[in-house]
Amino acid sequence: MRKNFEYYKRDYWSFGITLQNPYERERHEKPYCALNINLFKHSWWWKVRELFKPKEKWIDTTDMSWNKDKEGPHGFMEEIRKEYGFTFTPDGLHIYYGIQPGNWSRNDPENSDHSKLFWYPWRLEIVRHDLLYPNGDVYHRNTYPKKKGDKHIHWWEVFDGWPTKEDKDQVESQVAEFVELDHWTKDGKNQKAIIRLTGEEREWRPKWTRWLPIFKKISRVVDCNSDTELGPRAGSWKGGMMGWSCEWKEDEDMRDAFWRWYKKWDGN
Repeated sequence: MRKNFEYYKRDYWSFGITLQNPYERERHEKPYCALNINLFKHSWWWKVRELFKPKEKWIDTTDMSWNKDKEGPHGFMEEIRKEYGFTFTPDGLHIYYGIQPGNWSRNDPENSDHSKLFWYPWRLEIVRHDLLYPNGDVYHRNTYPKKKGDKHIHWWEVFDGWPTKEDKDQVESQVAEFVELDHWTKDGKNQKAIIRLTGEEREWRPKWTRWLPIFKKISRVVDCNSDTELGPRAGSWKGGMMGWSCEWKEDEDMRDAFWRWYKKWDGN
């Protein structure tokens, strides 16, 4: 934290209170803990005195290839932050009770994240992921949870020749549509691209009532893949946009969905 008090507004709601070591601390800074309170989309942070110290772990670099001096030991002391508290999020209840190295392993729980996540019974879980023909018919259905023997495939696998072993151009002619884009960036650069369009549909149901089709959420989208980078970052080290998705309504074809998205695109 750069200041003694900070405030953020986020895109999602949560309720909770946590006390933790900071993610990063400048060498000249006095050790401290961070108190975080979340209420709806508001998040407040305060610097408070250090009530507990992070865990220290020695990282031995003696045998590293870049270390020419093999007469050690050589290394450094790594600090692993700790966190205590709870947070209710849209998905579940998160509880924190110790070190948070940022990973978890069943074989090494002592050195893994000390946290628990309890999913809500009404949390949505995916039950199907359909690859669609341009007319909306199902090309392939991935069902969840995945059972032994089920074949789950994605469009990139189809175009790579699995599982049909068909030629890419032949497959694209059956399952994809194309649009030619003549785009002008805000700084006056002209970008011409061919966009490949493919359709997908996903369905989610509540965890404890996934067998009931009454409570469900369905998302139908067009996956867009450009043959060149688009936007003002094209050609830079950050890279331009080459893949994205847009909403696909029931009463429109994939090209209509793409052009409706393009009219709203700000070009970035």
